[in-house]
Amino acid sequence: EVPDLAHGATVLDFAYAVHTEVGHRCRGAKVDGRIVTLTHQPRSGDAVEILTAKQGEPKRDWLIAERGYLNTSRARDKVRAWFRRMDTDRNLAAGRDLLEREFKRMGLPYANLDRLAVHLKLKSVEELLLAVALGDITGGHAARALHELSHPEATPGEASDPLLALVRSERPRGGAGDRIVIEGVGNLLTALARCCQPVAGDPIAGYLTRARGVSVHRAGCRSYDALAARDPSRVVEVEWGRSSGRDFPVDILVRAYDRKGLLKDVSAAISAADVRVVAAMTRGDGAGGEAELTFTLRVGDFAQLSSLLHRIASLPNVLDARRVGAAPAASRAPAGKAGKARP
Repeated sequence: EVPDLAHGATVLDFAYAVHTEVGHRCRGAKVDGRIVTLTHQPRSGDAVEILTAKQGEPKRDWLIAERGYLNTSRARDKVRAWFRRMDTDRNLAAGRDLLEREFKRMGLPYANLDRLAVHLKLKSVEELLLAVALGDITGGHAARALHELSHPEATPGEASDPLLALVRSERPRGGAGDRIVIEGVGNLLTALARCCQPVAGDPIAGYLTRARGVSVHRAGCRSYDALAARDPSRVVEVEWGRSSGRDFPVDILVRAYDRKGLLKDVSAAISAADVRVVAAMTRGDGAGGEAELTFTLRVGDFAQLSSLLHRIASLPNVLDARRVGAAPAASRAPAGKAGKARP
């Protein structure tokens, strides 16, 4: 048979076009006799064979657009319909787990879900969790909303430092294009803290140093919390400006089962995301067959980093891809261990 598929459809879309149950039980595919990933997009004239399990069910990751598993609305609707038939408690638990995994991947503190639900114009936390579980709201969307919602909360005491008093009393002198606005002053010396490597869009907080101006940290950074507790009078409110002509250093960690071409595939994903590599280090575990790849990248903003991590996580044999750095001090709900079965 020669089925018609929309442009950009994957072999998983093809499986759902054949039959809903074939899609649900799909675990692999061959194109012209060669095994391909489920994100592979066949071309006209390809012979596609779907590999199925005797019993199976769709995976929630198939609904994450950044993973690229499903590109047709018909197939996505079939997957959503399958999950809607599950009991509410399982969907709520799955939605919470997906949020925890995404926040952990992006190095974010676990959010106040009540405030997050209101910010996303949802009636309750349950509606938020169900929307995430059914793919109506992706974990990346929720994480970006958390960035918009989160602001560093600082309650500084009276200024005892002359420079600090100047920061808090002067009128704005910086232009609208300043990258970091420091409580009304745009031309004060600033430096991004190396301990937590804030990226544009991260909730941030500032601390006035004696020699390097204002040190800008990610909200919740342990180093910042220690400094603020020691001398709260030096805490300064900061926020990101409106211009976007700068990129930021960030470290990411990729864990995967070692295989030939792994580094090449990860590097290709980074290049496709238009991200520059500053440094890279790889380490293999001969006994366990796993490899760890650490990269220092220059990214433009949070959205670019989030999309890149999803792209890397979808590569074959990759177990985990996440941002690393100083872990936020805010408490997290315990997250289950996420990974892929070894092929």
